[in-house]
Amino acid sequence: MYDRTRVDALADAAYLPADWTPEAVVHIQGGLVRSLVQNLLEEALAEDAVGYEKRLPMGMTAELTPRFRVHQLVLEASSRCQSCFHAKAKLKGTVRWSIGPVGGDIPATLQIAGDFWVKSKGGNTGFALSLVMAELGHLEAKVGQFRGITPSAETVAWAKRRLIDAADPIPMGTVGGTQLPIADLRVLPSNRGGVRIELATTAGARAPITSNSPALAGDWVAGVSTGTLLSLARRAAFEHGEIQLGVYADPRELTVDGEKFTLQLRLWRVGRRAWWRDYRVEGVLSASPHRIRFLPEHVEELGHSRRARMVDPLAMLAEGRLLEAVSQGCMQALPTPKNTQVGAQRVQLDITQVQGAEGVLWLAGKATAKRQKGAPKKTPAESTLGAPPQ
Repeated sequence: MYDRTRVDALADAAYLPADWTPEAVVHIQGGLVRSLVQNLLEEALAEDAVGYEKRLPMGMTAELTPRFRVHQLVLEASSRCQSCFHAKAKLKGTVRWSIGPVGGDIPATLQIAGDFWVKSKGGNTGFALSLVMAELGHLEAKVGQFRGITPSAETVAWAKRRLIDAADPIPMGTVGGTQLPIADLRVLPSNRGGVRIELATTAGARAPITSNSPALAGDWVAGVSTGTLLSLARRAAFEHGEIQLGVYADPRELTVDGEKFTLQLRLWRVGRRAWWRDYRVEGVLSASPHRIRFLPEHVEELGHSRRARMVDPLAMLAEGRLLEAVSQGCMQALPTPKNTQVGAQRVQLDITQVQGAEGVLWLAGKATAKRQKGAPKKTPAESTLGAPPQ
């Protein structure tokens, strides 16, 4: 019986159809995505940006240095590709001019429209996500006058060079990992400029999400099917092998309801005098900023075979690290829940809520982005405009 169970638990995932249903989803609210796009624009048009020169009559030359900050930013889905966004931004600032020792500031605004897309790249540690500018569709400048001259065209040319040359892809973190191996993902624009990431795993017994998330508040919400978590935990348990004294763990059922969980566990004794014992483990879910924990509170024996020895199921759980594997599987659905450098900003994702409902374990949390003091200056580099998939 054990050998057959082991083969089933370690079986390869079935063929993944093109129209697969997600087993895990991540919703990133529009505020965080807007913060990333704003960072991309302002980094390209930063205060420390190199300006431009304008030839004047009488052989004089004026040096001009624009400074802009995003005043308005609207994101919406784009027809360019499935994972594309269309951004409309209005930036306000000044253009500082100087002719020798004489100079001053004149008001200026920029109107920008362009397409962005979320690029994904798979690897051994998951899929890395980044926000990339795909196309700069519209750029218009309104600049005041100095010495009877309005340098609007020159400001447009300067901004275009800066946006194309210095707008690096913005990293959005990594989803998936050893405890949540990803077979495929989709990145879709959602309501109010947000992002929905859908994940399919390599679990041998996939369990798609069939319900909507409960009313959780946060900058991001993530959910993972408990059926998929169980399948991956079973695989991890059998790959781990013997815990001690010929005993092996086999997690058989996982349910979550609110902040409580129930795990059905079988312990196998393999070899001579083989036996099994079944247990029900009940406990609570605990959330801290950077992790969730399954805390067992009660164990009930459900049955056993003949000649089964007495063992401590909680000790076996701890030594086999089963609940830790389930916890890590949930965590790896999130885009790197820790401090992440995004341009000149430090973005931190914190978990604030954990809740089970209708076969899904849901997490929610907040995101904070702080501009780093002394961030390195950006210099024009090779064009980073990236063509999205067709």
